[in-house]
Amino acid sequence: MNKINNLNNPYLAQSNKIDAQKTQKPQTLEEVCIDSMQKLAKRAEYEVPQNGKFYNVYEEFEIPDSRLEGQFSVIFDALNPKDLRAVYLGVSSKYSDEMHSYCEFEGNKQEVIEYLKDTSNIEELLKDIKRLSCSIDD
Repeated sequence: MNKINNLNNPYLAQSNKIDAQKTQKPQTLEEVCIDSMQKLAKRAEYEVPQNGKFYNVYEEFEIPDSRLEGQFSVIFDALNPKDLRAVYLGVSSKYSDEMHSYCEFEGNKQEVIEYLKDTSNIEELLKDIKRLSCSIDD
């Protein structure tokens, strides 16, 4: 009788990956936000210039147990595009283009990156997400 080598079987290897994904613990909203902010901070270091205009840099995330998704973005300030940068939080429905957003922080490039890396402001961000989520549901 021939034994099947599971390691070389691509179909079994794929099913193992799927099973591993199913067993992962679902992330809380706090964990999802911190993860997105950390990713955005890393991207902002390279994609946001010190001065002048630039394309928006953003990280999207799903809001657990809802039909909503969020977005953290770094943009240039329209009134002072030379040095002022802003961090925006946006919430939208997965099934609509409508997004409600709020400016969370303004500063120069380095201050924005420090803000995104700082996890001490997560409680305020969670309150803002809940507030913006309610405005989407209305």
